[in-house]
Amino acid sequence: MTKRVGIGLSLLLLGFPLLSLLAAVSEQPVWQPLRQLAIVPSLALISTLLWLFSRTLLPGREPLVAAIARSVHGPLPPVVARYTRRLTQLWALLLALLLGEIGLVAWLAPPVGTTLLLNLLNAGLVALVFILSALLAPW
Repeated sequence: MTKRVGIGLSLLLLGFPLLSLLAAVSEQPVWQPLRQLAIVPSLALISTLLWLFSRTLLPGREPLVAAIARSVHGPLPPVVARYTRRLTQLWALLLALLLGEIGLVAWLAPPVGTTLLLNLLNAGLVALVFILSALLAPW
């Protein structure tokens, strides 16, 4: 990556949230069209994570959670391999549901405040899945 591209990406990553925040709190009509863009980072992140998890569930591929566990612990016993496959499936399902939820709310609900509420609720749900997966792990 060239320095120019890196600077451009950095400005985009920093500028987009600032523009979204300005649009969300501004009462000026010029900023109103940007309010709908506040949901884009959430959609992009969830879509990317869904793709990362789902593509590893295709035939002949190692599930993402299994690959991570194997890289940390070495070869996995069959019970752990089954658990990590199911956990990868659970994450893919959860991410698909979150993506659908965010899309539905973006379509039906007013953008102001909705994004913050969704992010807080979804973060809590993700934390719950992390905790439960650690408690139910077969090791």
